[in-house]
Amino acid sequence: MKRFFEKFDLWLGSLALIVMVFIVVLQVVFRYFGKPLSWPEEVARWTMIWITFAGASHCFKNGGLIRVEFFVQKFFSKKAQNAIEILNMAVMGSFFAFLGYSAFNYMLLTIRKHQVYNVTRMPYAAISFALVLGSVLCILFSASQFLQAFVKRRQLTAAQKEKEDTV
Repeated sequence: MKRFFEKFDLWLGSLALIVMVFIVVLQVVFRYFGKPLSWPEEVARWTMIWITFAGASHCFKNGGLIRVEFFVQKFFSKKAQNAIEILNMAVMGSFFAFLGYSAFNYMLLTIRKHQVYNVTRMPYAAISFALVLGSVLCILFSASQFLQAFVKRRQLTAAQKEKEDTV
């Protein structure tokens, strides 16, 4: 069960991709026979949104987001690299917290205004929730990485003190 939750964002994105491919192929077949459907364009857009935010969470977790590590590794000591990592995770966590908060408020606004998509009548909130969920997953990972970097900093400090004591 723990393994499932570790890969939840990957499973969610994969499922959304499978649904999107099926729907697009279905629309191609129906268009070929001259009977295009009205709903696949909207549903394909939703699944793309879910893929994007589930994928962002998965990429963030696995180091797939853009970072410039070359300069940090080349010009800074291990202790300074760790401090930069702590700062980086704090900034990323703050960014995703703000993003999630804004997305949640937008989702509530769409619920209050009863906004729905034209063809399928699906509430906007169901799609906005993808951004909220992706942000929450990124915040959880950022907090985990922050704590790991903080523990590593303590270990580096303890190792440095031990080294100074022996010299």
